[in-house]
Amino acid sequence: NNTWNTPYLFNAKEFDEETGMYYYGARYYEPRLSLWMSCDPMQELKVCICSYTYCISNPIVYTDPTGCLESTDVKRNSNGTYTVVNAKNDGDNNIYLVNGKGKRTGEIIGTTLRPYDFMGTDNQNGAFHFNAKETGVTFDISRLTVSGTVKTENATYSVYNANAQRLLDWGQSLFKSELQLKSPLTFYGELEVLRSLSANNAALDVKVSFGQHPYTAINAGTNSNGTPKITTLRAMGNMIFGANVHSTKPYLLGTPNWYYSKVMGEVGKYNQSQNSGLGYNKGFPYFGEHTYSGSYIYYGYYGKFYK
Repeated sequence: NNTWNTPYLFNAKEFDEETGMYYYGARYYEPRLSLWMSCDPMQELKVCICSYTYCISNPIVYTDPTGCLESTDVKRNSNGTYTVVNAKNDGDNNIYLVNGKGKRTGEIIGTTLRPYDFMGTDNQNGAFHFNAKETGVTFDISRLTVSGTVKTENATYSVYNANAQRLLDWGQSLFKSELQLKSPLTFYGELEVLRSLSANNAALDVKVSFGQHPYTAINAGTNSNGTPKITTLRAMGNMIFGANVHSTKPYLLGTPNWYYSKVMGEVGKYNQSQNSGLGYNKGFPYFGEHTYSGSYIYYGYYGKFYK
């Protein structure tokens, strides 16, 4: 007898003979209609999710073991603060409250600017990861500001109780002040000043120079329902760099895209060499920068995220 009977067919999911559907662990799939028989419980939060899609139509990158979105999870502490307990790069910016057992309560306390804001990065292979010891910060949702004092060769600069926009403005103001003090003759000279100010541990490397946790939470705006948009000190350092790169472009020298590509080509090359990079994110828009830093540099330069 050469017959091999198994309920697990070409998609490696269990086939139910009685219903003619596949069981995916969280939901049943009707192959004749190409339809999920129950919707993603977070479907109302994302217009790109419906009963006809799986993994936000990107099964190569994402998985869907629970039928739910993943993204950022936080727990509420006894003093009213929140601690990040999980994060995934899954296309969902919502920040979900979980209970003591790690189950979501249904409450969304805010959003991140990018799904990976509270994720760590492997700068060698470009991968994201979550490690509570690295990025599991605690924050007070009513005090999402930062203060810091930095020193350069020429001056001391301080900012107090800054949200994301104010910190961005401060970083640009600091750069302009340093240009006035050093008076470089060309835009190449301006880029050299920016490079020295933005290097690891330098004044505009705010995730280090402020002496705070690199993933310190910062208010980046307000959603339509009144909850905060949140990003991190690490993200803001990259955003400041992108905005300052934009300010160095001579008016008549090429297009903004051309100038960005020329500068970022060198920035990405440096990142790959410093981290023994394996060649990820080649070409536009990140040119070898990690997606985390590259996306925020892009935002700082263009005022929007890439796609």
